[in-house]
Amino acid sequence: MADTHLDHRADLYALGALAYELLTGRPPFAGRSPQAAMAAHVAVTPEPIAELRPTVPASLASLVMRCLEKKPADRWQRAEDLLPHLDALVTPSGGVTPTQAVPVMGVRGRRKRGVRSWAVTVGGLVLVVVVGALVLRGAFAPKEEGPGAGALEDAPVRLVVVPPEDRTGDPAAADWGFMAAEVVTRALDRAMVVAVVPASAVRDRVREVDLSAGMPVDELARRTGARYAVAGSYTVSAGRVRFDAELTDAVSGDLLRAIDPVAGPVDSLEAVLALLAERVAAVTTATLSPDVNPGLGRWSNPPDLEALRSLLAVQDLFCRRRYPEAIERARPALEAAPDFAALALTVIIAQSNLGRNREADSLLTALEPLRDRLTLSERLLAEWMHGNIHGDRAEATRAVERLFRLQPGHWGYQAAWTATQANRHADALERFLAWDLDTPCTRVWTPWWTFLAQTYHMLGRHEEQLDIARRGLERFPDHAALTYWETVALVALGRMAEADSVLEVLEGMPVPPGNSPGLQPAFVALELRIHGYREKYEAVMDRVLAWFTARPAGELRYQRGRAFYYAERWSDADTLFAALVAESPESLDYRGHRGVTLAHLGRREEAMEVSRWFEALTRPYMNGADTRWRAAIAAALGDRDGAVTLLEQAFEEGMALGYYHQRDPEWETLRDHPRYRALVAPRD
Repeated sequence: MADTHLDHRADLYALGALAYELLTGRPPFAGRSPQAAMAAHVAVTPEPIAELRPTVPASLASLVMRCLEKKPADRWQRAEDLLPHLDALVTPSGGVTPTQAVPVMGVRGRRKRGVRSWAVTVGGLVLVVVVGALVLRGAFAPKEEGPGAGALEDAPVRLVVVPPEDRTGDPAAADWGFMAAEVVTRALDRAMVVAVVPASAVRDRVREVDLSAGMPVDELARRTGARYAVAGSYTVSAGRVRFDAELTDAVSGDLLRAIDPVAGPVDSLEAVLALLAERVAAVTTATLSPDVNPGLGRWSNPPDLEALRSLLAVQDLFCRRRYPEAIERARPALEAAPDFAALALTVIIAQSNLGRNREADSLLTALEPLRDRLTLSERLLAEWMHGNIHGDRAEATRAVERLFRLQPGHWGYQAAWTATQANRHADALERFLAWDLDTPCTRVWTPWWTFLAQTYHMLGRHEEQLDIARRGLERFPDHAALTYWETVALVALGRMAEADSVLEVLEGMPVPPGNSPGLQPAFVALELRIHGYREKYEAVMDRVLAWFTARPAGELRYQRGRAFYYAERWSDADTLFAALVAESPESLDYRGHRGVTLAHLGRREEAMEVSRWFEALTRPYMNGADTRWRAAIAAALGDRDGAVTLLEQAFEEGMALGYYHQRDPEWETLRDHPRYRALVAPRD
């Protein structure tokens, strides 16, 4: 159904957008995703033409910008109102006289839509003809005043595809460079990452320069006002043509990306050029698009645009912590491009985050034959994941610290998270604060806020913990974990009235799947207990248990069992854990919780039987979890020395330290044990 609010002034906006692109070399809101560009057209004023091309006459720039006003009432109200301004702009300088003005002026005052459309069309043609004539005439080109004239720092963000240099020595291949430039230019134009200099304009400029020393990339970039350039060469050997290309920053001269060579039979030149164009478009998008995480610049080149689009979609799901969807979305793309390491590594991390270490390790093993083709960042990321999956803390730390040194803004979070696992909280804080929070992923990545709040908590810096939790809630107001850290900070600061108020909010908040509103307040209750508020701990746990009691008995049984466990309702907890173990006998957590519960019930032999079950396990990827549960059972049975010895062993096997050893009740009886205190002490 048509929008009844639209009238001829929408056409004037479209004409302004076209004129804007002719004048600046880029459409309004270039470089944004289609969705973001659409939103910007509704709410955002484009960058002033004068900033992008200072040599455009102020009167013309003002005329076009008025077409682009957000409110229709602020635009030109009729196309014929434009014509006197255009006539005054062009005619005195000997330019193109808008001869179509008379028919347009003849329709002044008419109200019919058809007539207004004709007026807009004619007026628009005049505007486009005038602007186009001025652009082609070079009216707005920078004036050359010596060797440094026309510096690219003031140029709009444009890209020029320089015809590849012919190194074949065959006159029959002389035009292949221009053919390649035209095909690549069309592909980049479709990708809509940056404004691209038209191939015809490049051909004209090439005729103006000295080619005796090869294709002068810098000179062509300067003459076309381009910030970036794609350039290269082509050769022929044994009936096969090969194109080499690279993307450079024409201002600094820096190489941004070397594009993987493209080769094929000479008699299939069209197919070779199509592949070249696809590869250049993919690499350029990966390097220059504002919708792409900057860290991708250190990853292998995407094989084609479709693979890159798949990666961006998968990373978007990943950054929103929708890991199962990310994995499914990646599956067909990995089947089509199994060597695309950036996509494979993203899936590996998603699998590991879901606890699917076997699947993650399998995919990691599949990357091993490609090791020599991976970038340094990819190799280090693979090593980091290998260390995490196999509980090799030293390997993981070495790899992620090298990544952090290479690119602190991109790898700060990963390095910080790794540091928290070993109680290196001061190191973790430094790395968290180095992370770049202004990328497509980091803007929505909530774990940065929660882990930073946790790090401040572990450092005893509770005012800063409270501040970061509240700042995070300004961005993510429904985030239960941040509300939890706000409450915990208030408890640690002794501000109990405020803590009670925030806890009420927490109890009514939605939480992610796999958890329950009942457990977040239970964790607060444990903090209350640690800080000596025993009565408040019991009161909160009573509310938690009441919440679970009001739910059907078959819902959230594991979470319900943990609530009984934290409330020291051992018999009720045992009933639930026994049923869960019977249904899922291989679950470490079900069986571990039951072993500790049995110990607290005084059923020593049954608890020891659970401990022996863990001791006999030989499965991979446990990373100390089995030994940790043996330690918890030993602590519940009163064997403090044995419990600490097992915890030390678990840490060597890959068990993480961190916050949960402070909060969880399994370790309450060990907190004054010298060796336990040494184990969980900060390691910075």
